[in-house]
Amino acid sequence: YGAHPLGNGKLYFNAKDSAHGLELWSYDELSLPKMVYDLNVGVNNGSSALGFSNFCMSGGKMYFAGGSAATGIELASYSGTGIPSIIDINPGNFPSYPAGLVDFQGILFFFG
Repeated sequence: YGAHPLGNGKLYFNAKDSAHGLELWSYDELSLPKMVYDLNVGVNNGSSALGFSNFCMSGGKMYFAGGSAATGIELASYSGTGIPSIIDINPGNFPSYPAGLVDFQGILFFFG
């Protein structure tokens, strides 16, 4: 699906396990891979139907398509600490399906 470094010594990628579904995970050479946060709680409720295929760095954050049952698939961001943020472009459970994420001169562009 895809993987992306965030500049903090970790590699970020999507992975699916039997307890959480498809979620954002991280890996560094000092420890085993671990899930960053369970954005959409439940075994069959992974947080991204798009498989986090659209990783993009812009303004020191990693952006990707992700979401929850409450938001649907929306634009999500992660700075490398804390909980990833979901930007609910189309409010409610009406997904915007962001795709084609690209940084151009410090501005994030994408289709939705």
